[in-house]
Amino acid sequence: MNKQPIQQNHPTLILIHGAGLDGSVWQPVQESLESLYSVRAIDLNGRGENLLRQGNSLDIFTQDVLSILDELQSPAVVVGHSLGGAVAMNVALQQPEHLVGLGLISTGAKLSVLPTLLALMESDFDGAVDFLIGLLFHRSLPKVVQQTRNSMLDTGQSSTLRDFQACNSFDVREQLGQIKVPAWICVGEYDQMTPVKFSEYLAEHISNTTLDTLPDAGHMVMLEQAELFEQHLQQWLNKTF
Repeated sequence: MNKQPIQQNHPTLILIHGAGLDGSVWQPVQESLESLYSVRAIDLNGRGENLLRQGNSLDIFTQDVLSILDELQSPAVVVGHSLGGAVAMNVALQQPEHLVGLGLISTGAKLSVLPTLLALMESDFDGAVDFLIGLLFHRSLPKVVQQTRNSMLDTGQSSTLRDFQACNSFDVREQLGQIKVPAWICVGEYDQMTPVKFSEYLAEHISNTTLDTLPDAGHMVMLEQAELFEQHLQQWLNKTF
């Protein structure tokens, strides 16, 4: 089947993964949308060939995304999952002129992490990954779950711990009113990591939002409800742009 040409007036989609993962988590979404949009799923600092740099990790992640947007020199929608959503909000607050829209997936204005999880990640990384996998998914999807576990193990202890420490330091509750670009907020009905109330708070405090709560899904909503997720994202993009 021939692909439709990318529409020139469509924004570029920048996809940012969550803690401990990498850009490959977006593969189903990227494959679904890349016939109509220019889609770029990035790896945050500290994984793959993107060697870990010292410093405030949230600042590093944010500046890396801003550098990508500078290179694009075209309208962009930044879509972030969990930690990626925190980075997306930072981008919107620091340099909103780079953006025409935000996608905030399974995230929140404050992302506190259980102290016991941070401690376990330092003392028993494999055990911490197993513990996390139990929280990330609502549905039984053995292949997807194993891919996610392998991705986190590949990211490794240092980068994954740093990711969760970055989450733990994130709090923009007092700044949400400054975000003016259209935002699509999506969360799984059974998300244990960033419950539905986190997304509802975002929707209440960001002025131009669409909130979709997807059934039968947890924190990894874009994998657990891939077709429904892509359908809702496409609907929002079509309506907004």
